[in-house]
Amino acid sequence: MYKAFFGFTERPFKLVPSPDFFFLSKSHEEAMAHLSYAVSQGDGFVAVTGEVGAGKTTLCRTFLEQLNDSVEVAYILNPGDSALQLIKSICQEFGLSVDGSDMHALINRLNPFLLNSRRAGKTVLVLIDEAQHLRRSVLEQLRLLSNLETAHDKLLQIILVGQPELMTALQTHALRQLRQRISLTCRLMPFTRVETRQYISHRINRVATHMPAPVFTKQAVRRIHGYSGGTPRLINIACDRALLVAFSGNQKRISGRVARRAVAELSADGGPAFFLKRWIMAGAVLAVVGLAWWGMDGSIEFARRSGAVAPVPRAAPHALPAQADAPAESGITAAPAVAASPQAPDASVSILSRAQLGELLDRHDDRFTRMAAVDAVFSRWRHTPASAADLTFLQDDGLFFRQAARQAGMRMQRLDQGLDLLEIIDLPAILQLWSPTALHQVYVGWVSRDHDHVMLEAGDARMHTTRDVLASFFSGVAYVPWKNFYDYQGVMGVDAPGESVLALKLQLMQMGLGPFAMTDAYDAQTRLAVTGLQQRWGLDADGFAGPITQMALYGRCGSLDVPRLSLSSPSGADKSE
Repeated sequence: MYKAFFGFTERPFKLVPSPDFFFLSKSHEEAMAHLSYAVSQGDGFVAVTGEVGAGKTTLCRTFLEQLNDSVEVAYILNPGDSALQLIKSICQEFGLSVDGSDMHALINRLNPFLLNSRRAGKTVLVLIDEAQHLRRSVLEQLRLLSNLETAHDKLLQIILVGQPELMTALQTHALRQLRQRISLTCRLMPFTRVETRQYISHRINRVATHMPAPVFTKQAVRRIHGYSGGTPRLINIACDRALLVAFSGNQKRISGRVARRAVAELSADGGPAFFLKRWIMAGAVLAVVGLAWWGMDGSIEFARRSGAVAPVPRAAPHALPAQADAPAESGITAAPAVAASPQAPDASVSILSRAQLGELLDRHDDRFTRMAAVDAVFSRWRHTPASAADLTFLQDDGLFFRQAARQAGMRMQRLDQGLDLLEIIDLPAILQLWSPTALHQVYVGWVSRDHDHVMLEAGDARMHTTRDVLASFFSGVAYVPWKNFYDYQGVMGVDAPGESVLALKLQLMQMGLGPFAMTDAYDAQTRLAVTGLQQRWGLDADGFAGPITQMALYGRCGSLDVPRLSLSSPSGADKSE
């Protein structure tokens, strides 16, 4: 629509994984170097991961285009559900017959092909995209396939490319043999703001036109980077919409205002009407409630709109000592913290819509909300970090949260596996949410859930919304504080000392399991009991008790005082037991 207006030969931000559009950010350049090195050295397994939209498929196709005729490649874009389907796809890519073949016959056809290729001086490579979908049995078959080798060389190199869930799967105990064979791993990171600007310029000036091109101002780049978080696919979507908005306004300069309108349309799918609605809602909040959004002193006040954002009670029975003055970073006026009892939203509490929650998130960033989220979640444990002021210098959020937990005598576990796992663990969690248009993520405390409704806290405010709305803003990153009551060390069944194994057996007996031989050996009976619990709770049932299983065990042990995320289950007890 706008190609002629801007003088483009083609749309610069098309969502196609074309090597012609490939842009080398720092992490993409490192990934390309890793892949090239691995092929040249004959490494058996390589893993490349990146978030959705990070450019993994474009990287794969660009890499394959650079290979010469000395490399035979099977590029598997959508691996099948079974090991047999995958091996068939590999054989088909190499031109081998697969009709009516079982696994044994396919391997017998593949092995001579690999040997002949080696004699001809060729490297044989299998590149599997979307590898996070591979089942454990299929990954295990790939490991066995990599056993095809001569006395000196591997006959087959395998590159696995997928979302971060791939590495999560590879970290399980059941796949430890495969994990040990992976010689190189790398992860595609989001673009920095500078790389976002360079990427936009690359797409326009080197791909779409060689004429004077529309200019994306610094303000526009900042808006687009904030919306996208540096994810290439989202940058493409935002830039394409910004060009359309500029075209409709007969403008050849993409200003911050144009980019903001484009991002708002994408965030709400409501076009300019979204802005009108947003201003009306903001005006109503200021007129009715009279609250200030982040004054000059850096304090945070979340709007209490229609009861959907309610103040957290500060006079519950279990009051804590007054908290030290909160630093400017937290944005929270100092107040005594308490372990307020979570409550399900009643008929008088409004539920925030996606647009309403997005508007709130838009006004905050990670540096100003991470301490508020810590306060909210730690109050459920009746703990507070010792001195918030000691943590303000920490730039890395993960380190910040770990230090806060350490000050409270707790541990902090980062999880990247979605809301489902958090619900299984059933502990209050700190969530990283995407702000629709701001430059940073926002942290909130997820303190309770009841069926489809969730309650979030940040500082002295509560926000009620639905799980689906929460999921639409969730970045996938969560931090869960937990208390190691029995001082478990290591992974039970792998590297834990005998004292930890014995303590685990005692806890399992308290939960009604056993009896067990009261020795420090992680025997088959103990592993079977752990496996049964993992299956019941929906965890990875490998029979070994790592941090996630330990967290779930503590949360379901009735003799321990542990806050629960769910309101439908009795505190401290597992309904299934």
